[in-house]
Amino acid sequence: MNFIVVQTNLNDTPLILIVDDDALQREVLQVTLEMNGYKTLTTNNGTSALQYAEKHLPDLILLDVRMNGLDGYEVCYRLRENRHTHRIPIIIISGLERDEDQRIAIEAGANDFLSKPFNRMIMLNRIHTLIHLKQMHEALEARDMLLEKALNGRLTNEDYETIAYLLQNTPQLEPPNLSFNR
Repeated sequence: MNFIVVQTNLNDTPLILIVDDDALQREVLQVTLEMNGYKTLTTNNGTSALQYAEKHLPDLILLDVRMNGLDGYEVCYRLRENRHTHRIPIIIISGLERDEDQRIAIEAGANDFLSKPFNRMIMLNRIHTLIHLKQMHEALEARDMLLEKALNGRLTNEDYETIAYLLQNTPQLEPPNLSFNR
């Protein structure tokens, strides 16, 4: 029986799902993220966002609120209800600026909220921080499961290999390497 599923390979380039019905906004976000070392996947609606998220398990989702069909709040809520996607960090990016809009986003399950137009450096820093927090959480869960197995005397050779891997590859929280190229 496999005892752990780590969604993020600690050495892989993080994958970010961009969900926005505005093609120009998607392209700007995609170029900005790729210039800063991230892989991207884009879609223009909430329904495909839910499908892409479950299929690709991105490391983070940038989600617009106002879209045809499912709006960003509903997408966020459904992602949190799905056992496969409930831990993916979500940043809502929206032209809505009222405190009420931000409250609704957080209540729907968003980890953060950025108002358009947003500061690129702040966005990149928040993305970096949320992805590293997710990686650290996954590494700690793996460690805890292995410790429990060790205490019960049930470690296998594969478990020892996993321990060695985690010791060598657990991410450290470091400041992001942000690009200021336009």
